[in-house]
Amino acid sequence: MNYTEDFTSWAPPAAPLCWDDQGGTQVVLKNGNTAEFNFWGWQSPNDALLTSPAVTISQNARLKVSWSSNGSTFYNDTVYVMAKQTTATVWDTVDVWGNPDCACGATNTAPSATPVDSIYTLDSNYVGSDIQVRFHGRSGWGPDVFIHSVTVEVDPAFASCPAPQALTATNITASSADLGWASTSTNFEVSYGTGAFPANMGTKVLTSTVPYALTGLNASTTYGFYVRAICAIGDTSVWNGPFSFSTACGTVMAPFSESFGTAGSEPPCWSNSNVQGNTQANAFWKNTSVSWPNYGAQGIVDHTGGGSYAMGVDASTPYNVDVEMETPFIDISGLTNPELKFWIFSNNTNTPGAHNEFSIDLYDGSAWNDSIFTYSADSTDWVEVTVPLTGYTISGPIQVRFAIYKVGAPVNFYNDILIDDISIDNGSGGGGCIPPSGIATSAVTCADADLAWLSDAGTLLTFVKYDTTGFDPATSGTLLINPTSPATLTGLLPGTTYDVYVVDSCALGVAATMYTFTTPTGPLPNIALTYNQTSTTISTATVAFDASGTTDGDTYTWNFGGGTMATGDTASYVYVTNGSFPVTLTVTNGCGSVDSTFTVVVQGISVEESALGRSLNVFPNPNDGNFNVSFTLDANEKVELRVLSAAGQIVLVESLGSVDRYDGSIDLSAKAKGMYILQIETSQGVINRRVTIQ
Repeated sequence: MNYTEDFTSWAPPAAPLCWDDQGGTQVVLKNGNTAEFNFWGWQSPNDALLTSPAVTISQNARLKVSWSSNGSTFYNDTVYVMAKQTTATVWDTVDVWGNPDCACGATNTAPSATPVDSIYTLDSNYVGSDIQVRFHGRSGWGPDVFIHSVTVEVDPAFASCPAPQALTATNITASSADLGWASTSTNFEVSYGTGAFPANMGTKVLTSTVPYALTGLNASTTYGFYVRAICAIGDTSVWNGPFSFSTACGTVMAPFSESFGTAGSEPPCWSNSNVQGNTQANAFWKNTSVSWPNYGAQGIVDHTGGGSYAMGVDASTPYNVDVEMETPFIDISGLTNPELKFWIFSNNTNTPGAHNEFSIDLYDGSAWNDSIFTYSADSTDWVEVTVPLTGYTISGPIQVRFAIYKVGAPVNFYNDILIDDISIDNGSGGGGCIPPSGIATSAVTCADADLAWLSDAGTLLTFVKYDTTGFDPATSGTLLINPTSPATLTGLLPGTTYDVYVVDSCALGVAATMYTFTTPTGPLPNIALTYNQTSTTISTATVAFDASGTTDGDTYTWNFGGGTMATGDTASYVYVTNGSFPVTLTVTNGCGSVDSTFTVVVQGISVEESALGRSLNVFPNPNDGNFNVSFTLDANEKVELRVLSAAGQIVLVESLGSVDRYDGSIDLSAKAKGMYILQIETSQGVINRRVTIQ
């Protein structure tokens, strides 16, 4: 029943394969791998229809639509999501998207790389019929709407192995989170990662514990996770997710710097607020990427003029507001002469000498020290400010608060104030040690990297400490004591950003330099395998498997089903019946793992060609636990009938005596639903048949 259209093989001007794009004043466009309702280019009231082919609904189903749009309440764009049985004349409305906004990075005319999913439970009356899905877009001349994929699939709530529901993430810290879900199953597989990723490409872990404690995360990073239930061998639910969450901010190690190089708002892990709780835009610090400075600050964007930005406070209304912006927590324990440096721009050309009140507060690890620096001046150029921090008792990581009180008259809206290029480092003469230089990485893989640096001739001892970006070196991290350059950093994770602190100790103290690098996400293993049935007897067949042609593989795990596993790039397995059998090979390296599931066809085991093999009949199958078994033999011989669970446990044994035929019934209605193995054993061997109780 499952059906998916991802619009990848669509070749306009034709409609997507088996879809209908007629019936509106316009037709949908292809934009990358999306179907685009080009509202931005269609004047109101133009519209377009996109109707799916017929999809057979054999059981309770759901509709999943992956989409993106910038959205704007200024316009009046609408997309109707509809469905109906093919025999019906009236469409059922599933949802109405009014000015849809995914908040996922789409622009007015370009789709997002990280679309969102909308999931709808389809009417249970559709079961047993063919249905169609339709999207009817009506333009209000606003941002385009992009359909990335359309899926009609079994509703996990009605599957034989229901997917976990109600995904959550709680107890979130800078490096961990508790992942939760609701399910009646006891075994699960979790797939997690950063950014947009399909479930099979995440980092996978097996667990029977809910909530699952996920550790080793990066601070201030958005993660997503999927989860699926493992109900029995060969009975696994679909993935549910992703559920997204963001880790908390961690402590940053000095030296610290911020040049506001990213457009938008304040940097990650900075706070931006006002004491009065005012919600107007000018009651907060603003990034100059939106080109707001005026009057004496007209045209000022950043200190260096190199295409970056600055942060500032717009002097326009509201007035009498305390606007505050705070840094992340910063560990300055490695600095011997700490000082704060930054650049400020303040130039009231309309009412010179009248200024909004600028001040700096310092959190020393236990309490705030207010107004350790104030500024009130006019200048046509940026002014560098240095604030020594040595006079304060530092008991832990610090924070710096940049505060502006907007006084109103006579300043009014003429004194926009900007700051840029903030740093906290050793001041001149700080400690006397020369910090390490020339730090670089090489031979960076998913699991390790070589780190090189240059130390001054006066260095007595070197320490290297590393962990995921944002970690607190005072309390965590992997420590290398007096390593030789280059040193190998091990135990890394793929696609992860790391901070490395190289600390040199000399006779006058210590000096540290931080370096950041990111591990790659590949290459993942590229599986190449063959298999051959190497020997066959009256009761068994041996199949040899060879994956030695695989590239970039470190470990190999073969899963033959029924709990039977093997390792190595070659393996063999002995089958006792003819038929088609799934085999899964998982190949892993430092960058992750790749699965390949394929079907092995076993033929020639002669017991299947006997009278027993030809005549064995099990019916009905599937069944409710009551089923019939019949067979005929060439001659009288002793026969034993057994039924085994999927885990290999014997649940029924019957000795049929010496017979040449059998026609009887089996009652397993008291047993749990699932898959069972019926075995008939004679002097010629054993024949197995799968029996499903549902």
